[in-house]
This record gives sequence, structure tokens and C-alpha cells, in this order.
Amino acid sequence: MVTAMKRFTYLPLLTSLLFLSSSWAEESQPQETSLPVSEERIERRSAALTPEQKLQLKQKRAAEKEDESSNFVKKARLTNHRLESEFMLAPRNALPQVSLANYAYYIPDYTHWLSGVGLNGYTLDMEDGTRWDIHPSDTFRLNSWRLNDPIVISPNYSWCSSGDFYITNQNTNTAVRADLVVSPIAFGPYSHWIVSIDYTNGHVYLENGTTWCMSEGDFFVYRNWAVNDHIIMGYNDSFFSPYDRILINFNMDSYVRAKQY
Repeated sequence: MVTAMKRFTYLPLLTSLLFLSSSWAEESQPQETSLPVSEERIERRSAALTPEQKLQLKQKRAAEKEDESSNFVKKARLTNHRLESEFMLAPRNALPQVSLANYAYYIPDYTHWLSGVGLNGYTLDMEDGTRWDIHPSDTFRLNSWRLNDPIVISPNYSWCSSGDFYITNQNTNTAVRADLVVSPIAFGPYSHWIVSIDYTNGHVYLENGTTWCMSEGDFFVYRNWAVNDHIIMGYNDSFFSPYDRILINFNMDSYVRAKQY
């Protein structure tokens, strides 16, 4: 009788221990969860580019990039020809002493951070709240991507290729084609937005105090931009253009090539 009472007394304790053990085991296992989009969002305006206009713009920029490359090669050949007759070694003490420590912690302003990958592997989220659809044939590359990996957005200049942008993981050096489908968090801690625009001189001013000079060839794109439009920073990987950044305007579903002024 005493033994039975002792077992009855210890039963709740054993049940609690088993419950805690199973809960700890579940929490220790990696679990995929769908990424919520609960914060306040912004909407695209009716003046956004149509699919036909976006395709025409993509074709135009692809042609411009090809022209820039051709002109750069011509100038490089002329410069090399001139320098061949003027070449001489610079004295060693004339060379600048560059300290690598100055660049060790430099993070470009166009760098983003991976905050999550969707359950189906077809979407990814960034720190500013944006969500991107990934081209189905590129999703396998996300298997090696990890949370907080530094990622960079750049244009997809191939007009016959799917996806408006490339997203490149700086750690794995792999890229996926992507389209922007969910806006940044409205006026969020990692979001950027326009506080003023000078349409005449092609300047846009952001909330972080930076001023950007936009490409003259993109005037017809930014002429409809407005104050409080949200901007996503990207990198223009065209080595032949003086505009080394892109400013992606979610409200207008468009981007311009720009450089910091």
C-alpha cells in the first residue's frame, strides 16, 4: 500500500519531467517557419510602369550598357597606346602606403542582410522588410545561404532573362534572379525614403542626409517620383558607367542609376 502511494506521488513529477524533455527536444531541432509580413507596408501607385514599359526600359538599358562597354574599350586602347611611349617606373617612395586596416570594417551602403528564406524556398526576406520572389531554377542556390549573410542587389540587364534583379550573396559568391514583391517596412529602422527631389538637376535627397545625382537618361523614370517614396539601395555592376548605384523605388516599381553627390 505504501509503495503504491509513493508511485502515485511521483507520477505527476515524472509526467512534468517527460513534458519538459520533449519540449526541449522540439526546440533544439531546426524548424522552418513561414516569414510573417505584419508591419505596416506601402503600396505602389497607379503611375507605376506597365509590364510593356518595363520591358522597353530593360531593352534600352541593355543597349546603353553595350554602348558604354564599347566606348570604354576604345578609350582604353587609345590611352594604352599613348602610355606605351611615356611609360616609366615610379620611384618606390612615390607610391601611396595603403593600410589594409582602413578597409577591414568597411561595409558599402548598398549591402543588405538576409533575414529569412520562405518555407518553399521561392522567396527571401531582407533586413528592411522587403520580400523577393526567386526564379524557380535558382532556388537550389539558397541551400547554402545563411541568416545575416551580406547580400547585394544589382540590375539584370539581360532583357530576355527573367527577373528584374540579381541578388548576390557576398559570402558564397552565388547569385539568384529575383523580383521585388513586398515593400520595405514603412519608415522602418532599416528603410530609406525620399525627403526632397530636384527634378531640374536630377538630385534626390534621402532621410539619412545623403544626396544622389541620377542619370540624365533616367529622367523619364524619376519624373513621377515623389516625397516619401521608399527607396532600396543597390549596386550598378556596370564597370563602364559613372553611376555606380541604383535606387529602387518600390512605390513606382522602377529604379534609376545614380551616384552619391
